[in-house]
Amino acid sequence: MKHRLPAILFLTLALASLTGCAILTSTEEQQPEPTPQTTEPNTGIEDFPSERWLNNPYRFADRTVRYQDPSDWAEGTSSGIITLPTGEITLPNNSQRYPRVGTWTSPEIRTEFPVSEILPSWNLHTPEHTAASFFVRARDIATGEWSPWLYLGSWGDRDPSRPVTTQFARGKIEIDYLVLNQPADTYQLQARLESFSLETDDKPTLRKLVTVYSGRIEDGVDPDLVTTSPEPPAGWARDLPVPFRPQGIEHQSIRGRICSPTSTSMVMAYFGVDMPTRTNAFAIFDRENRIFGNWHRAVAYASHHGLEGELVRVRDWRQVQAYIAQGQPIICSIRFRRDEFPSNVMRSTDGHLITIRGLTPEGDAIVNDSASRDRGNGVIYRNHELARAWIGRGGVGYVIRRPE
Repeated sequence: MKHRLPAILFLTLALASLTGCAILTSTEEQQPEPTPQTTEPNTGIEDFPSERWLNNPYRFADRTVRYQDPSDWAEGTSSGIITLPTGEITLPNNSQRYPRVGTWTSPEIRTEFPVSEILPSWNLHTPEHTAASFFVRARDIATGEWSPWLYLGSWGDRDPSRPVTTQFARGKIEIDYLVLNQPADTYQLQARLESFSLETDDKPTLRKLVTVYSGRIEDGVDPDLVTTSPEPPAGWARDLPVPFRPQGIEHQSIRGRICSPTSTSMVMAYFGVDMPTRTNAFAIFDRENRIFGNWHRAVAYASHHGLEGELVRVRDWRQVQAYIAQGQPIICSIRFRRDEFPSNVMRSTDGHLITIRGLTPEGDAIVNDSASRDRGNGVIYRNHELARAWIGRGGVGYVIRRPE
């Protein structure tokens, strides 16, 4: 069974994935904390009073679709794939082919509203010489035509000589997610598992495949599709003991680019998987796009080491309160211009990832920000400023936790 959980949409996803991260120099570390402004600056996106950034001012919606149980996998079609009693799908041991290859294809997923973005993530384990690759195709509302199968990404030792498609006339894969120029009403997913090992036990296992599909709700469409988050549970004003790591202590060739692996390392350590930041960064590095900031690779890496995770779209500050009340830190992708985020340790950034580890009684965020060695450990960011830089620029977050 597919699991669809409604969420609140705020704005539209950032135009592209992160290609790097900001980091403060030693001179910038010595600068005094900037004084917060009393009025919101002109950002080039619609300006609302501060409190409006904490709810949903736009007519957007998104839905989450998960495949993770035997009944979920049974909804799709497969070739050369088996489902294990534990719920994962994998390759059989008795195949005589080399390499061993299997595919699982989801049913056609009919969306509740016109879709312009699809954000994927996956949990898996791939021993050496094995891989899993993922694809999506979408059906255009106006013409009914399907896109080609578009390559979303992979984990493991994928055969680089195998050709893939990442764009077509009506859309493209923007590193981490699909963006459509014309909306779709249906989409479909495909996972390709392969093993290049002669050992039958060396095979990839896929535990979970998640997509968040998003679109703007136009006038005349059921307004209930855009909902408000319920009141958060009690206990959200707390500070979780997420260990801090600065990225500036790493090698100079990578220190300015590894905010995503550094944030991921902090949360992994919080949940008991304590590994060197540099080791994590090299594993998360996306060789195809030559970046450390690929969102789904960070989640896949955590899952490869026994944790569970997925990419989410956070659309309301009450969702943040609910995560913290549950003891769940969240990694968030932010972007802001000069003077838009006065409480931040940086003046501006084209793309950066931070970890929200708690909330003050006033509702402001307690953050581990790897950009600042001196001030990044538990820095307080004002909630409406962070909401503008994060929720107002797409609301993409990593939720990484222990398996349930």
